[in-house]
Amino acid sequence: MEDTMENVDTVHAGPEESGKTKKEKKPHGVIFWGFLFLICVIVATIASSGTAALFELGMYESKDAFRRNVNEYLMDGYAVQALSDHKGDFQFEEFENSNFQYAVLESDDIENEDLTDKDTYLVCSLDEEDLKHARHLYCYSATVSDDTQFSYSTESLFDSYGYVSTNRNPDVSVKKDETKNYYLYATVRSPLDETQDDLFTRSKPYVDLACKLCLLPVLLAMIGWIATCVCFVFGFLAFVRLIKRIWKFVSEQCRDNVPLLWRLIAVFAVCALVSFFFTVVAINLPPLVFCVWLLHIGVVGCLFVFAALQLNRIKKGADRLVEGTFDTPVNTKGMFFDFKSIAESINKASDGMEAA
Repeated sequence: MEDTMENVDTVHAGPEESGKTKKEKKPHGVIFWGFLFLICVIVATIASSGTAALFELGMYESKDAFRRNVNEYLMDGYAVQALSDHKGDFQFEEFENSNFQYAVLESDDIENEDLTDKDTYLVCSLDEEDLKHARHLYCYSATVSDDTQFSYSTESLFDSYGYVSTNRNPDVSVKKDETKNYYLYATVRSPLDETQDDLFTRSKPYVDLACKLCLLPVLLAMIGWIATCVCFVFGFLAFVRLIKRIWKFVSEQCRDNVPLLWRLIAVFAVCALVSFFFTVVAINLPPLVFCVWLLHIGVVGCLFVFAALQLNRIKKGADRLVEGTFDTPVNTKGMFFDFKSIAESINKASDGMEAA
């Protein structure tokens, strides 16, 4: 009884299984892989740019070096702002209790100045410990005159800059006593006074986050470029498949609808255009022209020899057919296009005659 039930189940299960059609998974096309390739390139480029920026700021040297370089980048704007008030107190009253600690001196020979002496400076908010290492601090120097222009921005964290320029008529000479050489040495208050609303306080969360995630852009860049290479390979294979399908379609249409003569004319025209293109490119290089001509003659000669060998093989097969020898068909190995088609037609005619 159990065997009978199993047989019934098997009988009922058979039509269901036979009715199921397995869907073959088609490989993804060029558009899919091209889209993925574009996304991977964008991600990898952004990650690589971030890695390069962090490397330039010293992140992968040490965290302290990174923090110091970020602070020095932000100090440019404050340094120029302080020097812009060279006829006053160098913004000392505004910056004295800020995170931007600095000292300014005027000198024509900075190497012989005693930078550890606080009296050397015109204004100074640096403590004695910083003065002992003044030559290792951030330094901004500028030669200032009445024509000097000061450009700076300390409002935006991502648009901070500072530079000094002079718009002077080159025909008008400036006396040495009309210019002054200022040197500004600066550092950031340690520990940072987070009650101050300045660029150093605003940058601290971003700097801390960058220090924690410093390896993330490197990892993303590596994964992104590896994925880019993979997408490129698969995309290239999909492109090759597409070209093969297009070539198959075009060749079938041409073989069925375009006479052999017109196809030969089209091949000749393509060869002529390619030869003309390379000749125009190499026209200014006489040795290259000769090489292009030689290459062209070699390619065309090989094509003609190949066609002659194919035709000769077909001719011998046709001659054997005329002589009544039906058991030696034309060898179609290595034949292409119409040569193979004609040879196959002769072989079919030979088989038909032998059967008759």
